[in-house]
Amino acid sequence: MGFLLFAAAAFAILCALGVWQLQRHEEKQLQSARLAVQQHAEARALPAAPQWDGLDKQAWQHRKIHLQGMFDPSREIYWFNHRKDLGAGYDILTPLRLGDGGWVVVNRGFIATLTPPQPPQTTAAAQTTALSGFLRLPAARRWFDPADDPASRLWVVRDLSAMAAWMDIAPVAPWFLHAETPVPLAANTAARPVAPAAAPAVSRVDHVAYALTWFAMAAILAAVTAVYCWQQTAGKRP
Repeated sequence: MGFLLFAAAAFAILCALGVWQLQRHEEKQLQSARLAVQQHAEARALPAAPQWDGLDKQAWQHRKIHLQGMFDPSREIYWFNHRKDLGAGYDILTPLRLGDGGWVVVNRGFIATLTPPQPPQTTAAAQTTALSGFLRLPAARRWFDPADDPASRLWVVRDLSAMAAWMDIAPVAPWFLHAETPVPLAANTAARPVAPAAAPAVSRVDHVAYALTWFAMAAILAAVTAVYCWQQTAGKRP
C-alpha cells in the first residue's frame, strides 16, 4: 500500500510539472508575439514623471520609447554583463534628466572588455540629446550574486534602486532604457561605447520538450506501478 501511495503522489507531481511546462510554453509564445510587435512599433513618448507610480510597470516592459533630455556623465556607472554574441564586458549606464525634472537611467551601449571602464575625465557642457530605445525592468538581487563595488562605479546586478541612490537622482523612472543605437558623449573617448545594448529577447528554453519529458516519466511510473500490481496479484493466487 505504501508503494502505491508514493506512486500516486509521484504520478500527480510529474503530470503537474508537465502541464506547468506547457503553460510556460504558451506564456513564452505570447511574450514573443508581443515583443515582435513592440520592437517594430513606432516609438512613443514616456509618460511624465508624476504618472510613473500609477503605471503598470510590467505592461510597459520592452516598449519602444522616444526620450529627450540631458545626460549627466559625471554619474555614469558600469554594469558587468556577459553577452553570447560579444563575451564579457560592461554596459555604460548614464542618467538622463528629462524636461519635467525626472530621470531615466539609460544603457548607452556595451564595451567588450574585462578591464573596468574609466569614468570621463572631463564633462562637456550639457546638451539636449534625443534618443529611442526599449524599456527594461530592473533585476532583483539573488543570494548568490557577488557584491557590487559602488566606489569603483561597478555593478553586477541591475538593481535600479541602488544605482539611483548612488547617482543621487530622483524621481527616477522604474525601468532602464536600452538605447536602440550606441549613444556617445562628448565627455567620453571615441572608443566608448562600441556596441549597442542587448535587444529584448525571449528565453529559448524548449518548454515543450521538458513537458514531454515529465509526461514520459509519468507514463513510465504508471507502467512500473501496473507491473508491480500485477506481480502482487499473481503472487497471491493459489
